[in-house]
Amino acid sequence: MGKEQGKNYIIADFGASNCRVSVGSYKTEGLQHLGDISDNISPQNYIKYEVPHYRKAIKALSNKKRKCGIHAHAKFLRRHAKWLGEVQPDFIESYTPPPYSDISLEELRKSVGEKVTILINFPETVFYQGYKKIKQYTTELLESDFSYNKALGFSEMGVMEVNMKTRQIFEEGFIVVAEAVNEFKIL
Repeated sequence: MGKEQGKNYIIADFGASNCRVSVGSYKTEGLQHLGDISDNISPQNYIKYEVPHYRKAIKALSNKKRKCGIHAHAKFLRRHAKWLGEVQPDFIESYTPPPYSDISLEELRKSVGEKVTILINFPETVFYQGYKKIKQYTTELLESDFSYNKALGFSEMGVMEVNMKTRQIFEEGFIVVAEAVNEFKIL
């Protein structure tokens, strides 16, 4: 499954339709990206080709204090939630809640359990709805997930264009999100 080469551990899995190579350090804790969920690959093909790789990698790398995660920036993520819950990566990154994805944070959490950290990609489209909507969306998003194992992030903001107007929208939006996070009460 793998072999040591100096300080690195390499896992190579050359399945029928995939090729993955993961490289990580034995000496330090770190994050290991295992793969991506794509909208154009069926859950059945993930289960057949990718899930065996994920399981081997998670087992080998977790023994070496590595945290293993899967990039889940898919629009149709709901159909992959069951196998994600079975695989139990340490983290799911780039999950973007509705209106982008078809699965809510609450539903995803029910599928993967409390131990999995979900790195939430805040939807850019919410920023264009103004202060009240941004704050409401952020608060409802935080309230929908009972677990501490989550983080909000922002990526791909202004992919089409950032000008003075959109820059101001983003800057003001970040402040509103921060306000909502700071006011959020964990019961």
